[in-house]
Amino acid sequence: MAKEYSQLFNGTFFINENASKQIFKNEANEHKIIHIGTHAESNNISPELSRLIFAKNSPEEDNSLYTYEIYNENLNANLAILTACETGKPSYQAGEGMISLAHAFNYAGSESILTSLWKIDKKSSAEIIELFFKNIKQGLPKNKALQQAKLHYISSAEGRTVRPEYWAGLILIGDTAPINLNSSSNLNWWYFVCAAFVILIVFFVLKKRNQHKN
Repeated sequence: MAKEYSQLFNGTFFINENASKQIFKNEANEHKIIHIGTHAESNNISPELSRLIFAKNSPEEDNSLYTYEIYNENLNANLAILTACETGKPSYQAGEGMISLAHAFNYAGSESILTSLWKIDKKSSAEIIELFFKNIKQGLPKNKALQQAKLHYISSAEGRTVRPEYWAGLILIGDTAPINLNSSSNLNWWYFVCAAFVILIVFFVLKKRNQHKN
């Protein structure tokens, strides 16, 4: 699904051996949406050691991104999506309060986080996330996009998959405003206009200096 999600937003995706910890640290900064679908482990005794587990290309490679490391990252995203199990499950640490992977992403700069509170079913989670992305693409506020995705899922689910444990664990934390998917191109255009303006000023200054010399 990573490729399909990426195509929906004209983004970049990393799978298999390319889904490494180092590539994440190099590429995750300054993206509107960050979606991490890797495995996660929650540590109830030492929550700062809860981790996301990335691809490992060699036995010696450190492929775990720990909660305490995420706190030191710069992840200025409108939305971070953590679909691994229990990424939103908080644990208490004396002197620090409640700590979780989701909280770490929020502290690192992500305005909002879509996360899971328990080990949610992979199939139902994938269906809800796909619907959620389509709603985000249409410009819905993030909370409304998730609500509509869940309602659509419930209306089509059958048997035991209608029960809350299949869909209620996915929650949204933080800012709920819609994501302006066009602002990056507008910002780049503004930078281009400013750069062109500066070039023109320099051109006229140099021209006047040459006229004075002559």
